[in-house]
Amino acid sequence: MKNFDYYKIREFFYKNGTNNINQFKLIDLSIYLNYSKKTTSRKLILYNNLSYLKFAPGKGRGHLSKVIFEMDFHDEIIKIQTCDLVACDFILLLELSQLDIPKDWFSPFINKINKQFSPISNIRN
Repeated sequence: MKNFDYYKIREFFYKNGTNNINQFKLIDLSIYLNYSKKTTSRKLILYNNLSYLKFAPGKGRGHLSKVIFEMDFHDEIIKIQTCDLVACDFILLLELSQLDIPKDWFSPFINKINKQFSPISNIRN
């Protein structure tokens, strides 16, 4: 299961107008994540080893690093929501809803919640 830091990285590239193939300065991503360059680099290497993304660090000072994501960010958010309500990671979905991404991306999850709990609200009325 991918953790919240991975999705913060995805948010960074989404906000910067890029999505699947990205060239960037490591320092910019480090500042955004509020981590040191070393910690940010370690996280990218970890996610590379877990096959969440492909990371190629820049060669020396001033050269851009490169990250490639296999799946579109929107599709990835939708895929997380395809679980049934029992198996869903509600905490992760609530954290993801706090990201600066379109809120309509969460409509499948919200529809499931409404469908699940609508019988309860009908009983109360």
